[in-house]
Amino acid sequence: MTKKLIRNAALFLCMALLAQTLLPANCVQAASKKSKALKAYKSYMQKQSKDSIFAVLYLDKDAVPELIYYLPGKEIYKIYTLKNNQMKQAYSFDLINNEMPEGHEITHYYKKKGAFISIPHAGAVGYSGKNYYMYKNNKYVPVLGRAKSPESVRYCSFFKRGKYYLTTTVTKSQFEKALKKQVGTKKATKIKYFSNTAANRNKQMR
Repeated sequence: MTKKLIRNAALFLCMALLAQTLLPANCVQAASKKSKALKAYKSYMQKQSKDSIFAVLYLDKDAVPELIYYLPGKEIYKIYTLKNNQMKQAYSFDLINNEMPEGHEITHYYKKKGAFISIPHAGAVGYSGKNYYMYKNNKYVPVLGRAKSPESVRYCSFFKRGKYYLTTTVTKSQFEKALKKQVGTKKATKIKYFSNTAANRNKQMR
């Protein structure tokens, strides 16, 4: 065996040993963060109303799941993640201190793309809409909207003025380009919520 082949073989062996050392550690670290997040979420939900519901899913790009908390009737939504081993609120909505003009329902999300879809409650018969929230500066904010009426479809983008978010009309092409930039070709997944019972907490947060 030539010196070059011996050197290459030794280098390959070193890289293989390094990979065996680092990869399990990374996996253990990710598993540890996930475990801490689920433990924190479980403790949080144990203190919430029995009328509340929740979902545990992967919203952003890391290996730590997020918690969506929803209290029907009072229209309270909260989204939590784990940062620096502590629960951090990434989104909050209620009808008393809201930034949007009406209540809504978070129905779908783009797994590990930092985006979800909400359906506004307000609207006349024949009208429907979707608002697209995206993860910006450590929180979820409305970025795009799509409103459908019997006569037309309107696309818009959101901007904040004072306390509230307002909209400006954009073209369908601009809407699709902005959405694709955030989620790529990923399709939205319907969110499955669970009632806040001990059985559901134990199953979803283990």
